[in-house]
Amino acid sequence: MIVHVGVSEGDHDVQWEFRRLPARPMIREDLVLNGMNADALESAVRALIGAAPRDAVVSLRVVGPLTDAHWRVLSASRVRAFAPETMNVELRPVGGLAAPPRPAVLAAAPSPPIQLSFY
Repeated sequence: MIVHVGVSEGDHDVQWEFRRLPARPMIREDLVLNGMNADALESAVRALIGAAPRDAVVSLRVVGPLTDAHWRVLSASRVRAFAPETMNVELRPVGGLAAPPRPAVLAAAPSPPIQLSFY
Protein backbone atom coordinates (compact mmCIF):
# COMPACT_ATOMS: atom_id res chain seq x y z
CA MET A 1 0.00 0.00 0.00
CA ILE A 2 1.21 3.48 -0.82
CA VAL A 3 -0.19 6.40 1.15
CA HIS A 4 0.06 9.96 -0.16
CA VAL A 5 -0.36 12.65 2.49
CA GLY A 6 -0.56 16.28 1.51
CA VAL A 7 -1.45 19.55 3.18
CA SER A 8 -2.91 22.42 1.19
CA GLU A 9 -4.61 25.53 2.55
CA GLY A 10 -4.90 24.02 6.02
CA ASP A 11 -6.71 20.95 4.70
CA HIS A 12 -5.21 17.44 4.89
CA ASP A 13 -5.40 15.32 1.83
CA VAL A 14 -4.84 11.54 2.20
CA GLN A 15 -4.92 9.15 -0.73
CA TRP A 16 -3.81 5.56 -0.92
CA GLU A 17 -3.33 2.92 -3.54
CA PHE A 18 -2.58 -0.78 -3.51
CA ARG A 19 0.19 -2.17 -5.71
CA ARG A 20 0.96 -5.77 -6.33
CA LEU A 21 4.53 -6.66 -5.50
CA PRO A 22 6.40 -9.32 -7.42
CA ALA A 23 6.87 -12.50 -5.43
CA ARG A 24 8.72 -15.68 -6.15
CA PRO A 25 6.60 -18.80 -6.55
CA MET A 26 6.57 -21.10 -3.51
CA ILE A 27 6.14 -24.83 -3.88
CA ARG A 28 5.62 -27.23 -0.97
CA GLU A 29 5.45 -30.96 -1.48
CA ASP A 30 5.54 -34.06 0.70
CA LEU A 31 7.64 -37.02 -0.44
CA VAL A 32 6.45 -40.20 1.24
CA LEU A 33 9.19 -42.84 1.11
CA ASN A 34 7.10 -46.01 1.68
CA GLY A 35 9.98 -48.34 0.87
CA MET A 36 11.41 -46.03 -1.81
CA ASN A 37 15.07 -46.72 -2.52
CA ALA A 38 17.68 -43.98 -2.88
CA ASP A 39 17.54 -43.94 -6.69
CA ALA A 40 13.76 -43.50 -6.67
CA LEU A 41 14.08 -40.73 -4.06
CA GLU A 42 16.64 -38.90 -6.20
CA SER A 43 14.39 -39.24 -9.27
CA ALA A 44 11.43 -37.84 -7.33
CA VAL A 45 13.46 -34.89 -5.99
CA ARG A 46 14.85 -34.17 -9.47
CA ALA A 47 11.35 -34.31 -10.99
CA LEU A 48 9.86 -31.92 -8.43
CA ILE A 49 12.74 -29.46 -8.76
CA GLY A 50 12.73 -29.78 -12.55
CA ALA A 51 9.00 -28.99 -12.74
CA ALA A 52 9.34 -25.84 -10.61
CA PRO A 53 10.09 -22.39 -12.03
CA ARG A 54 13.81 -21.56 -11.95
CA ASP A 55 13.30 -18.81 -9.34
CA ALA A 56 10.97 -20.79 -7.07
CA VAL A 57 11.31 -21.39 -3.36
CA VAL A 58 10.89 -25.17 -3.07
CA SER A 59 10.18 -26.88 0.23
CA LEU A 60 10.13 -30.69 0.24
CA ARG A 61 9.13 -32.63 3.36
CA VAL A 62 10.44 -36.19 3.37
CA VAL A 63 8.18 -38.59 5.26
CA GLY A 64 9.50 -41.97 6.35
CA PRO A 65 12.64 -43.59 7.74
CA LEU A 66 15.86 -42.53 6.03
CA THR A 67 18.78 -44.83 5.27
CA ASP A 68 22.38 -43.73 4.79
CA ALA A 69 21.78 -43.82 1.02
CA HIS A 70 18.74 -41.53 1.41
CA TRP A 71 20.83 -39.06 3.43
CA ARG A 72 23.45 -38.98 0.66
CA VAL A 73 20.73 -38.18 -1.91
CA LEU A 74 19.42 -35.34 0.29
CA SER A 75 22.83 -33.78 0.89
CA ALA A 76 23.14 -30.11 -0.02
CA SER A 77 26.03 -30.70 -2.42
CA ARG A 78 24.10 -33.38 -4.31
CA VAL A 79 20.94 -31.27 -4.67
CA ARG A 80 22.93 -28.13 -5.60
CA ALA A 81 24.47 -30.10 -8.47
CA PHE A 82 21.13 -30.13 -10.34
CA ALA A 83 19.02 -27.33 -8.80
CA PRO A 84 19.23 -23.95 -10.55
CA GLU A 85 21.32 -21.31 -8.76
CA THR A 86 18.28 -19.02 -8.69
CA MET A 87 16.19 -21.55 -6.75
CA ASN A 88 16.00 -21.95 -2.98
CA VAL A 89 15.54 -25.58 -1.95
CA GLU A 90 14.65 -26.81 1.52
CA LEU A 91 14.63 -30.55 2.17
CA ARG A 92 13.19 -31.33 5.57
CA PRO A 93 12.86 -34.85 6.93
CA VAL A 94 9.70 -35.06 9.04
CA GLY A 95 11.64 -36.78 11.83
CA GLY A 96 14.07 -33.87 12.07
CA LEU A 97 17.40 -32.90 10.61
CA ALA A 98 19.63 -35.11 12.73
CA ALA A 99 21.87 -37.26 10.56
CA PRO A 100 21.94 -40.99 11.23
CA PRO A 101 24.15 -42.03 14.12
CA ARG A 102 27.70 -42.77 13.14
CA PRO A 103 29.22 -46.08 14.12
CA ALA A 104 31.26 -45.91 17.30
CA VAL A 105 35.00 -45.93 16.84
CA LEU A 106 36.59 -48.61 18.93
CA ALA A 107 39.41 -47.25 21.03
CA ALA A 108 42.64 -49.18 20.99
CA ALA A 109 43.54 -50.93 24.21
CA PRO A 110 45.80 -48.75 26.32
CA SER A 111 49.47 -49.61 26.02
CA PRO A 112 51.47 -50.33 29.13
CA PRO A 113 53.56 -47.39 30.27
CA ILE A 114 57.00 -47.21 28.73
CA GLN A 115 59.80 -47.96 31.16
CA LEU A 116 62.80 -45.77 30.48
CA SER A 117 66.17 -46.90 31.72
CA PHE A 118 69.18 -44.71 32.15
CA TYR A 119 72.49 -46.56 32.30
